[in-house]
Amino acid sequence: MKYRLNLLNDEGHSYTTDSHVRRQYAGLGLDFQLTDQTVLESNFSYYHYYEKGMPGSFALAKGVHFPAAFDPTDSKYGQSYAGHDDETTTVDMHIKHDFDGNWMLDLGALYQVADRESTAVTNTLTNNQGDYTTTTANSAASRFTINSYLANLTGSVDTGWLTQDIATGMRGFVWKNYNPRNGGTFTLGHSSLNQHPDYPRPPYPDFNDRYHSATTTQHAFLLSDTLHFSPQWSLLLSGSENLFTVSNYNKAGHESSRQKDNGMSGSTSLMYKPVENVTLYTTWADSLQQGDTAPAGARNAGQVLDPYRSRQIEVGAKYAPVKDLLLTAALFEAKRPFAYTNDNGDFAQDGTQKTVGWS
Repeated sequence: MKYRLNLLNDEGHSYTTDSHVRRQYAGLGLDFQLTDQTVLESNFSYYHYYEKGMPGSFALAKGVHFPAAFDPTDSKYGQSYAGHDDETTTVDMHIKHDFDGNWMLDLGALYQVADRESTAVTNTLTNNQGDYTTTTANSAASRFTINSYLANLTGSVDTGWLTQDIATGMRGFVWKNYNPRNGGTFTLGHSSLNQHPDYPRPPYPDFNDRYHSATTTQHAFLLSDTLHFSPQWSLLLSGSENLFTVSNYNKAGHESSRQKDNGMSGSTSLMYKPVENVTLYTTWADSLQQGDTAPAGARNAGQVLDPYRSRQIEVGAKYAPVKDLLLTAALFEAKRPFAYTNDNGDFAQDGTQKTVGWS
């Protein structure tokens, strides 16, 4: 048996005056060599993050522009009681079996509970003279539970003129959201950028009094094949069939909406190595993925939107001048449906987000 234990207890303040930050972590890893070819890996972890007194986020009313950059060390943009108190507990296990030094099987499962107590504030600038309204929204999910699994089989096939690295398997998850039963949006007060307001603590909800608001389920069946034509040229082909189910629930526990969807996702990468430590590549990807969750403050806060399809194309280069150092550069363009809170107060998909960039 092999074990690994990591412990962390860190407390102090962040960059803002009078802020308070605490981090606590405990992680235990246990590995059991069941046979010469089979190992059981297990990991258990707990993480607690506490942060209060940091600046609130800023938003803009329609037609208002941001003034000069704010000083993030100044505590006047936040409240001493506002921030985050988050806990995450995770358990995962893998059974790995080596059949013959080539073909490998990996079976895994994970369970996670994430509790989120968000009391942060938002300052919305209402005019170009620096006046703003401070609010706090606490209707978003305060607990997430995730059950997930995976099964992968990987190996290589050499036909003499062509070498193939094959990976096949399946994976999936059940993701449940739980929202505060009495969550809502509260206005703390009105101020301006040259003042230092100290608002009374608002009536935050009981973050432990929750209702089940949504369940998202995904199952995916995957197959990928990397074809090596020569030491210089290779082609990666991958595809998956995805099955989605999204259910939303009201506070009475009744299902308010249900959406089922399925579809193919795929990607293709052509790679060229002019020399051993340089790779040039181009990639195209088309994927179906989980929809966004409506944020606190939206009329449908906590609702999970329907799955959406995104597409991306990328060209890039990777260079490894020495061992353990990899330099990369890439140009990419990505498109996906865009979701936002509309004039009716609903968080919904409307339009397309296009991102062009480099890294």
